[in-house]
Amino acid sequence: MNSKWIKRLGVLLLLLLLVFQTAACQKTAGQGDTEEDGTASSYIFTMGTVFDIRVFAEDASEIMQEAEQALYGCDSLLSWREEGSLAYRFNTEHQADMSEMKEVFEDALQVSKDSQGAFDLTVLPLSQLWNFDKLGDSDFDVSTMKVPDKEDIAQAMTKVDYTQLKYDDATGILTTDNPDIQIELGAIGKGYAIEQAKDVLKRSDASGGMVSAGSSIYVCGTKKDGSRFRVALRDPRGDENSAIGVLTLSDTTISTSGDYERYFEKDGVRYHHILDPRTGYPADSGLMQVTIICDDSVIGDALSTACFVLGLDEGMNLAAKYGVNAIFVDTDKNIWYNNPDVLNYFEFTGKDSGYVLNLGRSDDAVLDAFGSGKVAMIIGSTASLTDIKSKVGESFDLGTAYLPSVSSTDEGGVSIGGASLWIMDKGSDVKQEAAFEFIKFMVSAESQAKWAAATGYFSVTKDAYGIESMQEHLEKNPEFLTAINQLRESNNQSGALLGVFPEARASIEENIEKVLNNEIDSQTAVSNIAKTINTALEKYNKANN
Repeated sequence: MNSKWIKRLGVLLLLLLLVFQTAACQKTAGQGDTEEDGTASSYIFTMGTVFDIRVFAEDASEIMQEAEQALYGCDSLLSWREEGSLAYRFNTEHQADMSEMKEVFEDALQVSKDSQGAFDLTVLPLSQLWNFDKLGDSDFDVSTMKVPDKEDIAQAMTKVDYTQLKYDDATGILTTDNPDIQIELGAIGKGYAIEQAKDVLKRSDASGGMVSAGSSIYVCGTKKDGSRFRVALRDPRGDENSAIGVLTLSDTTISTSGDYERYFEKDGVRYHHILDPRTGYPADSGLMQVTIICDDSVIGDALSTACFVLGLDEGMNLAAKYGVNAIFVDTDKNIWYNNPDVLNYFEFTGKDSGYVLNLGRSDDAVLDAFGSGKVAMIIGSTASLTDIKSKVGESFDLGTAYLPSVSSTDEGGVSIGGASLWIMDKGSDVKQEAAFEFIKFMVSAESQAKWAAATGYFSVTKDAYGIESMQEHLEKNPEFLTAINQLRESNNQSGALLGVFPEARASIEENIEKVLNNEIDSQTAVSNIAKTINTALEKYNKANN
């Protein structure tokens, strides 16, 4: 699959829990309930956020209280503001013994290396400069937020460099020779806290449980009725109660980064709290949301941040390196996932809000999902059609788009792949007339019927579906008609050329019909079609460059 079509697609999904829609959801932080049926729940405030804990067990109350204590202990260990914490000690003494959380710190440091600094443990000077934490205060006036001066950002960036951390994996001692280097463990803090509560649940006899910190969540076992947990994925451009999909999961962690959690706008630009350590500014990666589904909350937190900063292409590659499942949402409302297995537990509900669900980068993943019936359509060339059939066999149920690709030509027009239709708005009259005559020949009902039956390409002209040979072809291969109907119903974000450039198809049909009815001449038709397609190309290139 041509990566050009997916470069700008794809997720950071903030998790809005639909696990329990009860009055308990209205309780304030610190409240807790224990039911007679072995269900305990509580909300506690620590590490700057509210944790929601749910436990299903005969001794649910005791388990919940132990989980609460595990969470409370993390703030004093991690927060750079807490005197005596590991971060505070390192930032003031330039040395700290990290052996208490050795594996966790090593994982975070490895993500820094693997992401080449997109995730950076030393980002604190930039975080303090932008000070997005103020947005967490309910009485804070967002309009007072300001974009820092370029000079101040440049100065802060001289103090951000994870490579200046020196870590002894044998002793767990972290040092630096640069007194300006400071660490911030907040990006993995919630994940670390959830891992501590997770250990409590796993050691217990609980049949199920959940620990949620909003954008990071762990679910295990099942709910009281034996069903798995349902986690809604928040619409990054909707209110906090709107969702674009639901994950039905158990025994896993879900970590999300999104540009809507803490942000302000100035002069039409959204400035959010996910900073790119390489630029000093909020990440401008073309993404709104990334969700990582994996076994470890710390890895999930670090990767969701790193993948958001890296963007779709590099983020997909990083997720693949760690073998985790990922869901990306881009600023064009395209949702991408990196593994067809995601469809086993993800229910897409964002269509009415303008979102489009697409497959990820891997050609093998595309074919696997297509062959198993998890996705309805993939786009390819005539040559790829044969390959697809050979790989998916009898399960093949769709064809390819008639206009699979477009490229610029030295004649100043464009070439539409598949039938190699040349549409030129420059060049000699003879060339233009010859090109248009070829177009008329290729899009005649008879030619299109033969072309579709022989190659699998869809016809541009609607009349072709009335030709007997075409009807016979569709009777033998009804899946092509299914695909044709889907293409006709697709919107501009479908990923196929006919979706990206629906005006190309409409213009060709309209102008050829006018020529055949003697309403316009060939020259005018060629010019009209070329202008339409060139305009569409210009818009597409601006959006994807």
